[in-house]
Order: sequence, then structure tokens, then C-alpha cells
Amino acid sequence: MWSVQIEDVEAIDIECTTFCNLRCPECLREIDKDWVGSVLNSTHITRENCEEWFNPDDLVNFNELRFCGAIDEAAANPHLFDILNYFNEAFVPRYEHLTNNGAGFFIDIRTNGSLKTTAWWEKLAHILPPNHRVVFGIDGADEVSEIYRIGSKFKKVINNATAFIKAGGLAAWQFIEFEHNEHQIEEARQKSIDLGFRAFSVMSSSRSDRSGDVKHVDVSSIKPPKSDSVIMKAGKKERIEITCENQTVMGKRILINSLGLVTPCCFLNGFIHMPFNYKMKNPENDPPFYFSEPVWNKIWQKHPDTALSLHHNTLKEILAGDFFSDIETSWKTKPIERCYEVCGKRVVDSTKYLFKNE
Repeated sequence: MWSVQIEDVEAIDIECTTFCNLRCPECLREIDKDWVGSVLNSTHITRENCEEWFNPDDLVNFNELRFCGAIDEAAANPHLFDILNYFNEAFVPRYEHLTNNGAGFFIDIRTNGSLKTTAWWEKLAHILPPNHRVVFGIDGADEVSEIYRIGSKFKKVINNATAFIKAGGLAAWQFIEFEHNEHQIEEARQKSIDLGFRAFSVMSSSRSDRSGDVKHVDVSSIKPPKSDSVIMKAGKKERIEITCENQTVMGKRILINSLGLVTPCCFLNGFIHMPFNYKMKNPENDPPFYFSEPVWNKIWQKHPDTALSLHHNTLKEILAGDFFSDIETSWKTKPIERCYEVCGKRVVDSTKYLFKNE
């Protein structure tokens, strides 16, 4: 059984829409649009969905909601304020006694900041609970940000963020570092201070060469684990040990994607988006490369298409079901490649062996 059951869940990431207004080159929307293209710009999660999916009587330890997915821009969802109001009514009061200490039910929104009006952002600041954060993705100190954030307008983003901050909103500035913008990091940091952002963070581009050519996406750094789960080395054996970040360091966290599918984490969300889209939307095309990953493919093919769907099952049923259990079981036999890449490490052990094929 999956270690995080409904009563254990502390945090939920929600991908609340399939819409986004930008064309960032490294986004799943661009690099894998052959596999997710048919679901893009088609679906919004609604308040009614949230009322049905997230029951306060079941989610007794739930205290953090983060709007952050693989293919979405939260501000593109016309139901966002209604969704926020549901969580304000259903979960925020449970923690109101903690807000004086800076605690309380926490809502985090990740955004490119380039949609809506300043009045909309002012209203957002008033709707969010006291314990919140909105993280604006701004990859430059001026229009340089538009090089990667294709379709955005730097001045509009700054105006929206400023309106949000002046209305009492707590904002953070996230800067993805590329070769073309790294010279602006300190300038952007100072600008964030001047404008009233509460935090400034720098993330490295996921491309291994950090090329200034944002049209180039290098996937050569993705290295699958060895075909054998256990390797002989210097008379000892190495075992692969998986420590799931979403069960430990990230809190007891799950992700709900824009199709209403429950996923263990953001890293497997892409795995779930693509095969689901392939099986349901593009049966005439060759399968995506995820199907070449044997462990994932075996688990995926074992279960019905509805196994992870909140449109067919309750959250409690999905977390207690065999799909999630099979993922965790794989960690003790042969891990899914993505689990190994993100949460795995090799441990030398001459006396205790973890895998069946030792």
C-alpha cells in the first residue's frame, strides 16, 4: 500500500487548467506537444470538482495547496477565484488560530504573471488567506525575460506583480538562469527588493549546456539506471534505495493534474499525461518514449485508464489502490527510471540485499 494515505496527506499540488498563454521552449507543452497536444487549451478544473474531490472530513491533515503543474497557467483558469473561495471556506478556518504566528493554511501559486489586469491581481491579493505566496516567473531584469517566456510582456508582468504587492499580496520572484540572462541576476535581485517582493530565487536551466539558444533542448543528460537492479562491485553488492521526496522532504504531498488524474509527484505527472493522452486521444500514433520504460509500462498497462481518475474514483480509493501500491513496490524490486533519477541513490551493502535478482 502507498505510504501516504488520505488521512496522511499534508500538501496537494494542483494543475488547475490545460491552458497557458506562453510558449516556453522547455515546457512539456512544446517539447512533447505531439503527445499532449490534443488536451491542451481544453479543460479547466472547477469549484464543483474541488468540492467533490477534496473532502475536509477525509483530508484531516491537509494544510498546503500549491497551484503548479506541467502544462498550466493558473491565472488562465476563469474559475480560480471560485476555487480559492472553496478552500477558504473548507480548510482555512481549521488553521485560523495559527495565523498570528505566520502559520495557517498555506496557498502557493506559480505564475508567469502576464495574464489579467492589475485590478484582477489586486482582487487576488484580497482573496488569498493570510498565509500565502505568489511566485512570479521573471527571467530577466527587463525585456530579456521575454526571450524564454515567449509571448509575455515584461512591463505587464511587473505592473501586475506591483499591483498584487501594493494590495497586500506576498510575492516572490523566480529567475531561471540561462546564458543569455545570467548577467542580469543581481540587477533583477535588486529590482525585486525595490518593488517589494518578499523573496528572490535563481534556478538553473534544466539544459545541461545552459545554451543561450532557447530553441535547443538537450535531453542527452537523462541517464536511465542500469538494466540490473543489483551490481557486483569489489566483492560487495550495491542496492538502489528510493527515498520518495513527496513522502519525506516535500511533506506528504500528491499532485492532481488538469485531467483530474492523481499522480505521486510532478516528476511522474509527465509520465501520466503522455500515456493517458496516447491511449485516449492518439491511438493512431506511435507511443511516446515513456512506453519504452519497461517498469512504468508494465504498471501502466496493468491498470484500467480510470484507475487514477477522480472523475471515476475518490481520492481515498486511488491512494489505497493497486496503482500507487505497485509504484512503491517497484522501489524494492526495480524502480521506475524517473523515480531512480530523482529520488534514488546507490548504497553499498555487503550483508543486506534489497532486490529479488541478487
